[in-house]
Amino acid sequence: MYRWIEGRQARVERTADLTAFAIALAGFLAALQRIDATPGPAAGEHSAWRGGALRTYDAGWGIRPVI
Repeated sequence: MYRWIEGRQARVERTADLTAFAIALAGFLAALQRIDATPGPAAGEHSAWRGGALRTYDAGWGIRPVI
């Protein structure tokens, strides 16, 4: 994202229905995941591998597959 979306910070005391909030947030995040990033720049060293496979970071965190 290149700019902030206008609004206020989400806070528990401002949220009347936490379940509805969670569902709306999940919908927003799912919509972000559906955006086609194909025409964008490829993940690489220039972007700290943003957009690449999460396994790129596994070695740095000492994470091993549990399969």
